[in-house]
Amino acid sequence: MFVTPVYAAQKMLTGSVSSSPTSGPVGATISVSGSGWSEPDGEQVSFGYMIASNCSLVSGAQAGIFKNGSFSGSFRFPNGTPAGTYSICAEFGTTTAVANTYTILTESSPQISISLSTQPGTTQATISGSNYYPAGTNVNLFWETTNGTVIFTIPPAVSNSSGHISKTFSIPTSVSSGPYKIVATITGQPALTSSAAFTYNAPKPTPTPTPSPTPSPAKDPTPAATPTIATTPVATPIATQTVGANTPPSSQKNDQTPSSGTSNNDANMPVVLIGATAGVLAILAFILLIMFFNRRKNARALQIAAEVAPTQSSPMTWQNYQASGMLYPIQNSSMPAQLAWPVTSAPSPPQQLQMSPYAHLLQQPVEGQSNAGNEAYGLRSGNANLESIKQQVQMGLFATPGTGQDS
Repeated sequence: MFVTPVYAAQKMLTGSVSSSPTSGPVGATISVSGSGWSEPDGEQVSFGYMIASNCSLVSGAQAGIFKNGSFSGSFRFPNGTPAGTYSICAEFGTTTAVANTYTILTESSPQISISLSTQPGTTQATISGSNYYPAGTNVNLFWETTNGTVIFTIPPAVSNSSGHISKTFSIPTSVSSGPYKIVATITGQPALTSSAAFTYNAPKPTPTPTPSPTPSPAKDPTPAATPTIATTPVATPIATQTVGANTPPSSQKNDQTPSSGTSNNDANMPVVLIGATAGVLAILAFILLIMFFNRRKNARALQIAAEVAPTQSSPMTWQNYQASGMLYPIQNSSMPAQLAWPVTSAPSPPQQLQMSPYAHLLQQPVEGQSNAGNEAYGLRSGNANLESIKQQVQMGLFATPGTGQDS
């Protein structure tokens, strides 16, 4: 088939022209090729589509060049071309050759979109597309960076009779957060390439529970009790100091038993105070009892001394002999004979020795010495008074004069 321009003479053509594809969306790339022509090598061939009886050439088409009677090239069906069936034509010299037809199924270019959803343990994405004609078109999908670097390839999708595609896939965990784009291409149709830009937020890794902490609590209660025991000794010394020595050992052990809290110690404080007060009162009572018996002992000693003292009928009385500062018995108020006390040159002791006025009664005459000088203040053995004093001394109730003056 050929069309003879108005200004050219009609001539017979022996070559052939073909084109593909035969249908699809607007914007599709139409490939045109020819062979068997007698045109000289190097002659240029232009492409377009027939409108009525004219070949409407498309600017920007990839022109063909004759070589050995053959050529090949392509052009993109312009956007905005109304839907319909158009004949593809090739024009070279004065000849217009008509190829196959192309049916525009949609006036819109292919479009894609992406949606993200988080699933348990993974993140999924779904790609949707439209205007991928004819039905059964194989659409290639790629996950790329904004500068065109392919991160991973998504399994291809096939369009249905309405030109739609849909593909759901899982995003690898190795993909980090950032800006990306999905690119959809059709083999042999680079002009129908479409893309969709988006920002991906990678899910934060969920901490994986470690199996070891699960059995660990079985061992934790033993060391966990240590802080409770550590706080108990703080209250224990306070209870020990308050009770003092009067607290029985058994009660002290009971006080050291760990309590459930410091409130128990506060509740026991009145008991501790009462116990301490009772202990102090017991000590004071014991001291007073000792003083009472001591005073009673002194009074008893004075009473015994009074009983032992000579009566008015006895010729012996007591008088303080000023030379020695001690009481000596005298008869008829006469001074006793001066006792021959040994005199030494040694200094007197720091404190004057207190002697009982009854000491001379216990003195026995030395064998071989005369008793003449002692008769005035001594008593013969067998005297009733001397025997009574000895018995009192043996009973431990004999006291020196002056100790009972406090009573």
